[in-house]
Amino acid sequence: MSPARRTGAGSMLRLRSAFFALGASDRVWKDADMTNADVLQAAGLATAIATSVSLLVSLWWRRVDRKAADWITFGVTKSWGGDPNGNVDEPHVECTLANVGDASGFRLQLLGYGCLPKIQATGGAAELIPVIPPGDELQARAWCDTSDWNHAFFIILWVESPTRRKRRSTRSQVVWLHELSGPPLYLRERSGPMDERTGVIPIIRETEAPANWAMPERLAPTQPARIGAGWLQMRRTERAARRRVFG
Repeated sequence: MSPARRTGAGSMLRLRSAFFALGASDRVWKDADMTNADVLQAAGLATAIATSVSLLVSLWWRRVDRKAADWITFGVTKSWGGDPNGNVDEPHVECTLANVGDASGFRLQLLGYGCLPKIQATGGAAELIPVIPPGDELQARAWCDTSDWNHAFFIILWVESPTRRKRRSTRSQVVWLHELSGPPLYLRERSGPMDERTGVIPIIRETEAPANWAMPERLAPTQPARIGAGWLQMRRTERAARRRVFG
């Protein structure tokens, strides 16, 4: 008998002994009709399952433990009205947006729903910021009609590394305006007629918006607000925004 056959026979004898030790009878053993090939097949299947599970856990952990950008907002201010110098402010909220993650965010953009967000960069508003490293920050401003304030939000959109896999590396984060701040109250200060006796020009404070006031067309949102949007609808909105911006 060859060594291979002796090894196989020995394995079967040890398996049979273990089978009887568990209280099984010889009839049960014969009914089981277990051969050496059956044992090897079962062992191979168990090995394949264990390898697949280990691979899936490894891939999941790599995805969870990878570096990523993360965003917070602070330094929130709001305004609506104007000042004595003739500057007019439409209702808006402004905040600092900072990357507090451990990776850079690439191609950062803002997309508003019910509001018009803009990135405040040097030289004016910017549609896109090429890269924001960890620890860096920028100013963001969003104009919004106060009647839509509680349903308006903007989405932070960016691409993670590796940027060549743009479609799979796109990320998004929702910022609701009402979570940043409540809607601003109207306050406009303007210069009144000069007092001829004292030579003083009084400042008149108006706290009610004109009856015919409307948001200028240039500040109108490109996407409507989502009224009563639930969790699932918001996830779909984020996916649609990523496809809209990044293709």
